[in-house]
Order: sequence, then C-alpha cells, then structure tokens
Amino acid sequence: MSFSKDQHHTFITQYLRVYGLVPSESQGPVNKFVDSYLRHDGVFLLRLIASNAGDLITTDLVYHLWQQFLQEEAAKAETLRLPRSEKEAPLRLPHAPPPIDDVDTNNFDEKQRLT
Repeated sequence: MSFSKDQHHTFITQYLRVYGLVPSESQGPVNKFVDSYLRHDGVFLLRLIASNAGDLITTDLVYHLWQQFLQEEAAKAETLRLPRSEKEAPLRLPHAPPPIDDVDTNNFDEKQRLT
C-alpha cells in the first residue's frame, strides 16, 4: 500500500492539531517535519503504531517527536546564525543566575552558632 505526500502530511497534521501545534496559515514547518525528519519510514511506523496501539499513544508520540524536531531546528538556527553588523545593537544573552553557595562549607560559623 502506498500513500502520497499529501496523505502523509494530513496524517501527521491531525495528531499535531490535537495539541493545537499547527498554525492553519503556515504548513512549512509541518512539511519539513514530515518530509525531512520523519520521512516515509517514520510516517509508516506511526501508521502501524496508530493501527495497533491507538490514537492516544500515537498523539503523544507525534507530540514528543515534534518537540524534539523543534529543539533540533532551534539548535541548528543558533549555530547557523550570521554575524551581526556593527550598526545593529549587540546581541544580549540572558545572564545565568549566580551559582548557589554550598551551605555546608560556606556558612561554617553560622552552623556552629545554630547548633
């Protein structure tokens, strides 16, 4: 049995819609997810899972695959970012919170006072 590309996209999109993850106006990310990430074999396996395990399991599986796909795409976008021109504002990264002091070693006097 052979399925067309449109059938692949429709099959995956129905599961992404359950969580409201598919914007109706843009199918670009879904197309890339189906064509480049899942490919024919991935969609075939998801069809087998859907027919044997049901829609609930398949929905959760597609959701987690989608999240992984988005994380990988975000990581690729970060590594492929072009250098910014000098006229633009510098890129400001959020600062990490300061490390938490180890209570056992840094507050020895306080521990002695309390015991």
